Amino acid sequence: MQEKFILKQIIVVTDGHSNRGVNPVQVASEASSQAITVNAIGLLHKGILGEKGKKEIQDIAQAGEGVWDIVEVEELAQSMQLISRQSSVQTMEKLVSKQLKKVMNIDSINSLPPQKRGKILQLIEEMGENAFLQCIILLDCSGSMSSKLEIAKDSIVDLLLSLQARKVSGEVGLISFPGNGNEYSRIVSPFTQNVDKLEQALNLLQVSGGTPTGPALLDAIALFSQPFIEKSLIV
Repeated sequence: MQEKFILKQIIVVTDGHSNRGVNPVQVASEASSQAITVNAIGLLHKGILGEKGKKEIQDIAQAGEGVWDIVEVEELAQSMQLISRQSSVQTMEKLVSKQLKKVMNIDSINSLPPQKRGKILQLIEEMGENAFLQCIILLDCSGSMSSKLEIAKDSIVDLLLSLQARKVSGEVGLISFPGNGNEYSRIVSPFTQNVDKLEQALNLLQVSGGTPTGPALLDAIALFSQPFIEKSLIV
């Protein structure tokens, strides 16, 4: 039986910048070194995201070798699905480019003639569709997210539904930051393919406190290291 190829992604969703715990940019770099891509989405508040927030979004994605976006909350569902897809293709491109360098001493896919480049890009697209995708959503649940939370919940469910429509499906995990009480973050839902279980987990979310993005990223890295089986905290 052929071994299942797994793409590992994190998507950070926040409307601000980290103000508690370790530096999220450093943790994103650590995730990347473990073959986990870290993407980031900044949510605008009345059309504005502070300069610190915008820079951190970009820095997290750059350190995590991922993709970033800044959108109104109403555009979150579309942004999450697009970023997940772009991130998958980008990861595959890096893997293929590494092999081209090794076998043909070609530095970049763009160095190939147009016809061959088109075939390689088509292959990359197919590889992405045939890989199993594990995606952890890190959802900012600080006080400023109160008015955005319901749309964010729906967007996460839409992402799981979009993964189920792929040639090879995927699963979603959810971590909120901050967690309950004095927790920096909390695993709200381990990886699941079950929409009902995910919706049950989302209904437990509450907003309060600050924005400990770095600790949440550490929890996400730890979640990827758990056995590749579906688990649930929902009783």
